[in-house]
Amino acid sequence: MVWEVTVRRGDGLMGRQVRNLGGGNVGVGWQWCGPHCMVRSQPRLLSERTMALPSINRSTPATLRSKKAIRLLLVDDHSVVRSGLAMLIAQEEDFAVVGEAEDADQAVESFRQHLPDVTLMDVRMPGADGIEALRRIREQFPSARVVMLTTYDLDEDVFRALEAGAVGYLLKTVQHAELFAAVRRVHAGERCVPQVLEARLADREVRSRLTPREIETLDLLARGFTNREIGTALGVSERTAKAHVESILAKLEAADRAEAVDSAYKRGLLRAERS
Repeated sequence: MVWEVTVRRGDGLMGRQVRNLGGGNVGVGWQWCGPHCMVRSQPRLLSERTMALPSINRSTPATLRSKKAIRLLLVDDHSVVRSGLAMLIAQEEDFAVVGEAEDADQAVESFRQHLPDVTLMDVRMPGADGIEALRRIREQFPSARVVMLTTYDLDEDVFRALEAGAVGYLLKTVQHAELFAAVRRVHAGERCVPQVLEARLADREVRSRLTPREIETLDLLARGFTNREIGTALGVSERTAKAHVESILAKLEAADRAEAVDSAYKRGLLRAERS
């Protein structure tokens, strides 16, 4: 009769230790679970068919993995989040977590020490936030590839992060497969920002190009005002109103007023009034 017991070593390795009734070990297979992982299980009876164990699980410690593995730094002020990420990443044979940090200062120091291929960085942290940590890292290491992994998708956060040099921006609700794919894409030199966020950034750029007076004019266009009526409403001449309209069409790359208004609603520049 053969029994299996799950055990954990102090260096973060866990595995199945298989014993027979005589007390001798039949074999053991180890896998990396991270320094924060706690593993317990009840012994269970194994059949001869399930008795065989691999010498090394494919989720191997970073020191035992291929030198071609993508080396990752995890930055988040919640240790539970870092531990969960480390356990997920450990399932991918081409990934290796080389460092962790819980604030901006630690992030910069850990990056300097490990020089990771890709860094997963939280945005909101006590003290200096993840975007400030990103700026500091990029000042010293301009080629650093940092992906912001956060709960927040506020336009201002996204804009600040990408402006600071982030090559990716993902929400923590992302599926595991999407996260892994994003890490590989970023490591390959690509940028990884969800299309919905890219669209919002494009809208922000357009909005920043429109003057406050043009925004007012756009609202009046949506109400069907003529150039003369726009001029009257804004207290300007019809010629000036026409100039505002022409500027709006050019900035929104619209052929006519109807297309400009339609584009404005799609971009979020105008919002439909609720009845």
